[in-house]
Amino acid sequence: MTRLIRRPAVAVVAATISTVLYAAPPSFWTVSTQADFLKGTVDGLSVDAAGRLRLGPDVERLADPDAPFVWSLAPFGDAWLAGTGNDGKVLRFASDGAMSVAFDAQELGVHALVADGRGGFFAATGPDGRVHHVPATGAPTIAFDPEDRYIWSMARAENGSLYVGTGEHGVIYRGQPGGAFEPFYRTRAANVIALAIGPDGYLYAGTSTPGRLFRIDTSGRAFVVLDSPHQEVRGLRFDDSGTLWVAALTPASDEDTSSSDPVATVTAQVAGVSVGQADVTSSGASSDSRRTGRGAVYRVSGTTADLVWETGVETPYDLLPSPDGRSLLVATGGQGRLYELDTSATPVTVALIGRLEARQITQLGRSAQGQVVLAGSNPGRLFRLRTDSATSGTFDSQVRDAGSAARWGAIRWRTRGAGITIRTRTGNTSRPDDTWSEWSEPYREPAGSPITSPAARYIQWRAELRGERGRADAPELTSVTVAYLPRNLRPVVSDITVQPPGVVFQRPFSSSETDIAGFDGTAAATEPDVQGPDTPQAAPGRRMYRKGLQTLQWRAEDANGDRLTYTVSYRREGETSWRVRREGLTDTIHVWDTTSVPDGRYVVRVTATDRPSNAPDDALEGTRESDSFDVDNSPPVILVDPAGSNASIVTVTVRDAQSGVQRVEYALGGERWQVVYPVDGLSDSREERFRIELPTAADRARLIIRATDVLQNIATRGDIR
Repeated sequence: MTRLIRRPAVAVVAATISTVLYAAPPSFWTVSTQADFLKGTVDGLSVDAAGRLRLGPDVERLADPDAPFVWSLAPFGDAWLAGTGNDGKVLRFASDGAMSVAFDAQELGVHALVADGRGGFFAATGPDGRVHHVPATGAPTIAFDPEDRYIWSMARAENGSLYVGTGEHGVIYRGQPGGAFEPFYRTRAANVIALAIGPDGYLYAGTSTPGRLFRIDTSGRAFVVLDSPHQEVRGLRFDDSGTLWVAALTPASDEDTSSSDPVATVTAQVAGVSVGQADVTSSGASSDSRRTGRGAVYRVSGTTADLVWETGVETPYDLLPSPDGRSLLVATGGQGRLYELDTSATPVTVALIGRLEARQITQLGRSAQGQVVLAGSNPGRLFRLRTDSATSGTFDSQVRDAGSAARWGAIRWRTRGAGITIRTRTGNTSRPDDTWSEWSEPYREPAGSPITSPAARYIQWRAELRGERGRADAPELTSVTVAYLPRNLRPVVSDITVQPPGVVFQRPFSSSETDIAGFDGTAAATEPDVQGPDTPQAAPGRRMYRKGLQTLQWRAEDANGDRLTYTVSYRREGETSWRVRREGLTDTIHVWDTTSVPDGRYVVRVTATDRPSNAPDDALEGTRESDSFDVDNSPPVILVDPAGSNASIVTVTVRDAQSGVQRVEYALGGERWQVVYPVDGLSDSREERFRIELPTAADRARLIIRATDVLQNIATRGDIR
């Protein structure tokens, strides 16, 4: 798997990487599993389940129809028929690639082909869906012209009945030999994509929107065998044991499915992706936010469907089981990859065995002699899978994003056999273009060769394998590791939260209310190397109140993933110099006992440093200042005007040196507290006047006044005369 390991450099790396402004420990990018290799681009190579890159089967190009799509494929005697789009032709081609036009329809696409058993064939077309009959001799005729816009699929029973699957209303028609076509079953789906007649005599139908598999008896009674989570079910294939293999797919978000038109789906998918572009996978790299396609392969026995393989980002279009049922070819779209499933293994294993020069492999076929033929689209091409291995092939890795400009160390690789060369190229754009460096000269030392490509943000490597047919020491690549040193980037303190005065939090996993998170630089501050960049911080515990304490919390990031420590400093408003409060903190929370400083308005600064992960000369700092806040630990002052002629009215002035007056209350003896409001009706300043009306002048002796400021400092006064 692809993994990032941070550890001391090997000697060859240290000899080739300058440490000026670069993080001290290098990073290592290793490609060693099947999932890793499948992120790259193969040509003439295979990738097995063990993650071995080897020479794949030789794929021979048979013919290049002058059409963007090949929709259908069918054996025809000792030749093959191929239905194309968007020119609506049926091409006949021989094993030597000789090609001729067998039928030219008025419609744009030929989506299904079936032999008629008498030397001719049926061709299903769309739009303006029709079934054309092309006899062995004589002129073509229209066998069926329904109102349906598309005809996607056909299947011919042993008794000569022809089943036709249509869109956009998902109706299956049945035509008796020499008779008319009549509706056979309405699927309530948008399209009937695939039809197949099983050895049990049932008709199996795969639909789109929704993606379901139906099992229908000769009377037209149906049973849903598979209600898949995908949009389309297609590629229905039986092996010799009677097991049915099914492909299901969900198109990518840039595929046009609004018309319920699978042809439009494939067309849009192909137009939206350019051939040979490598993926970019890194936290710092730009990525395509569109939802990718996905698919699955199912095994059906009777009325039970089992999931065999989920294809991930690729869409399976067709399947071809081996005659003995022990393996299964899966044709996919996206990068035109051909996979082979070992269905005899438990669990099933998957190998990439080839990639075609086409964006989709739309159809697979096997002749009576065992020859496997493949139809590709975008562009439309016909291929043959040979039993011999290719003699050469290349693999281009995915593009690696170092996150910033990097210096490259050594590249090393593990192989078996001979005939493997490794090259690299680098650039500063996420996709390779003409601004990238040229491919390097081949590296010679598998144990570690210094990378000669220029320092840059992105890197890609290429493996070239060469061998001879029949040799036991065929080349085999099992892993490649690239060492690099990203440029040290400055840490960022993204925000500082100043909690309300007195608000504190219980330390995580503590049962003691006196154990306060972040208070006075607790134990974590004395052990700056305890936490690594990927160590999650435990969330603070229960919220509590402690007068005189001020809680500060912050967030910080480091693009290099370096360990960070923090310094908290403060200054009083109007001052220019900072005083250090605490150094060497590793937690992102700190509690300040503000009773140790005079009342006033203060600002806090948090400084993050990546010194724990870098040499002293290379370490960088990032800082942020908080909003200003009040420190006020002194209670308000209560001033009472002397008694006048009306002694039952008490006039009070409340002053606070730092924060505003929040609330004033009074009580008579042991009675309940009553709120009194400012004379001007609004508590909005540090000095407010209040007027208290007593029942009698004698009640002055029982009067108690309580004043609270904004920071919850409280003053009381009695003995009002």
